Amino acid sequence: NQYLLLGTQHRLGERTYDRLFWENFLLPINAAREHIDLLHTPAFAAPLLNGKWHSVVTIHDLIAKVFPGHLSKTSRWYWKTWLPFVNGRAARIMVDSNCTREDLIRYLRIAPGKIRVIYLAASERFSKKGSEREIQSVCDKFAIRRPYILFVGNIEPRKNLVRAIKAFGRLKKRRKLEHQLLLVGSRAWRYPAIDQLMMELDLQACVRVLDYV
Repeated sequence: NQYLLLGTQHRLGERTYDRLFWENFLLPINAAREHIDLLHTPAFAAPLLNGKWHSVVTIHDLIAKVFPGHLSKTSRWYWKTWLPFVNGRAARIMVDSNCTREDLIRYLRIAPGKIRVIYLAASERFSKKGSEREIQSVCDKFAIRRPYILFVGNIEPRKNLVRAIKAFGRLKKRRKLEHQLLLVGSRAWRYPAIDQLMMELDLQACVRVLDYV
């Protein structure tokens, strides 16, 4: 087999409109140009217009269906209406867990035989740990002191960071924890008031918000 990675040099943002532009315009143009037999879309939605290829999609969760209040109106439309519409013709749908498989069957009425559970993992040969010098250079760049606890993801209500910060504050107070708490991610929709919370708990010196890295 020959495998092609279809990407773009266009600088796309994180908005739903950007995703729609990539998935339904740039991606199918690239796929058609390469005359592929099978297109695997690893992030939730296949293109609306399929070419001569078979389509396989990975759906990681159905947050918008299960917890619609955690997303903006545009995002809810994308996940609840657009996603099931464009994925209905996929030859196979891959999911990370049995929970998501059951959600697809329950909420989107996907035939069970169409879904494959493939857990998130990779061979150890894909994991390359940086040298101590490389690690220290990153710590210096972002003014990180070790040890630390690391969170990576959009900073938004559904990540439950308010509770994480409160738990971290308790550990600092009761167990004299030496760690920093590092929050790495874009400040997304309905950005929670974690700055005010850090002030109230006197954690400004040990909780770092690094935004998108």
